[in-house]
Amino acid sequence: MTRRVIRLASFLAILLPAPAAAQNAAGLKPAAYAIRDARVVVEPGKVLEKATVVIRDGLIADVGTDVTVPPDALVTEGKGLTVYAGFIDAGNSRGYDATLRRSEGGPPAPEDIAADPLIATKPDNRKGLTPEFAVQTALKLDEEAIAPWRRQGFTATLVSPDGGYLSGTSALVSLSGAVPRHSG
Repeated sequence: MTRRVIRLASFLAILLPAPAAAQNAAGLKPAAYAIRDARVVVEPGKVLEKATVVIRDGLIADVGTDVTVPPDALVTEGKGLTVYAGFIDAGNSRGYDATLRRSEGGPPAPEDIAADPLIATKPDNRKGLTPEFAVQTALKLDEEAIAPWRRQGFTATLVSPDGGYLSGTSALVSLSGAVPRHSG
């Protein structure tokens, strides 16, 4: 009886880890990705219509109109999509009119700090705190400002208000030069 229990226990000890190894998520991820039949902007001024982009191990492996999709690739149909290979500037305080960033509480007014507790401080006296400011309302990006970024390979920038904490909301801006609602 004891031998039977030992054999059963050793048999289960060998078989139980097998399903856990099969459920390893890293082994289930595709090694390659492909975007097929997309409009690809290779560089400013050079556009490939109905091209394929192959990405292997996180790097662009091949781009072109005659590229074959590897059999192990996860394919995304790119019909109607535009693919840009470019940098994204993830934090920039240029590109908006900073004079438009002001408190919505009106012009500064004298305040008797001794009369009211600090929690009642008027918005216009909060020393630069403007959480209500939205950068997209003050964007000022013209072709002259965008061109140097685009030449260096940047395709988008996150324009953020400067000035410390709670200074407003940012805006992700495409540097394509198209009208904002058409850029993409």
